[in-house]
Amino acid sequence: AAVLSGSRALSGAIYIRTARPKLEPLTRIKVFGGAYSTPKDKEMKWWNDFPYETGADYFHTRMIKNTDFTIGANVLLDHGYIGAPRPGPLVNDTLTDFTDEQMAKKRYRLNFNIRQRSDKVKGLNYGVNGNIIYNQSNLVLAWLDLDEGFYRAYPGAVLLQYQFSFYIDPFVNLFAKNGDTHSFKARVLYNNTDQSNDQNIRSTVYYGDYNFGRKYKFFKGMAFIGGITFQYNDVNSNMYTGSGSPNNHLLNLSGYAEIDFNIFKVVNFSAGARLEHYGMNNTTNETKPVFRAGLSFKLLQETYLRASVGQGFRYPTIAEKFIRMDVGSFGVFDNPGLVPESSLNAEIGIKQGFKFINYFGYIDFAVFQQDYENTIEYLFGKWDSTFTWPFYGF
Repeated sequence: AAVLSGSRALSGAIYIRTARPKLEPLTRIKVFGGAYSTPKDKEMKWWNDFPYETGADYFHTRMIKNTDFTIGANVLLDHGYIGAPRPGPLVNDTLTDFTDEQMAKKRYRLNFNIRQRSDKVKGLNYGVNGNIIYNQSNLVLAWLDLDEGFYRAYPGAVLLQYQFSFYIDPFVNLFAKNGDTHSFKARVLYNNTDQSNDQNIRSTVYYGDYNFGRKYKFFKGMAFIGGITFQYNDVNSNMYTGSGSPNNHLLNLSGYAEIDFNIFKVVNFSAGARLEHYGMNNTTNETKPVFRAGLSFKLLQETYLRASVGQGFRYPTIAEKFIRMDVGSFGVFDNPGLVPESSLNAEIGIKQGFKFINYFGYIDFAVFQQDYENTIEYLFGKWDSTFTWPFYGF
């Protein structure tokens, strides 16, 4: 479980970082293509055209004096393997009277990164990142049947989605002379999703995080990192009227701290804590601390023993609590009484390095266990709801 990146990462976090420019400019263009194979049961094949998947990537990065500049673009065209519904004799479908061509997916993306290194303040850099996406896709809740309609959507159980979204990420980093680090990053994320059932979504997310780090000279190998995080979600959609209103908002405030020790390059120890506070629609509030600790011990030259324990905590999203959607034959029902989920995980492992002739490698053995409480997930069944029809759904 993560302390620095947020307790909602119940099983950890993966960080992806855009490549930094080097002295020589770099331009890369990639074109790719493929196709979906025919199902083993030939009766399940609904298409007569070529089931393509194709696209292209563009990437350019360069340094212009003290400025790092990166720009990228992506296009994806996907025929897909899921066909449009075909109404049967017992199903009158007017909501999802789509063609197979409408079920195809399209995505267009443009992204950029700009970083300026200050020539007046040593160790200071600042900039802005951005991403603009248009995505046309489908959301299928159920298959038509288990036979020749296995790769077709069930009538009334599919939506077409047309999504436009973008985010702007300003940031500032300062590496001070005494070794302290200051980092501030923010984000404004806007999403506009139009759906074929006229339940559209407009949302804006505001995010900010300040991070401070320090290495202590009087205790070599000791480091501290801490910070505060703010996030506010403002959502307008008649899909989330389970709260009593199409307007909903979620506030998250958190503070975190972690200490790392490296003792004689033999023992590595870290411990951290995070305090999370959530408030939704000024009606419900939840405050929860989470903790984690880890230890790595070098037994021999290439033998390492490690152990860790951590907690996780995730507050329900606006959609999970208040979604109320009728897609014809099925529904997705609200659950205003949904409570946060939490987890506890522990791991112990040993890693052994080996050398065979000119080959080097590691053998790693670990035992890991994670327990959840009040797990949040969508389940299909017959639920009590305010809908007279449908009464089956998620």
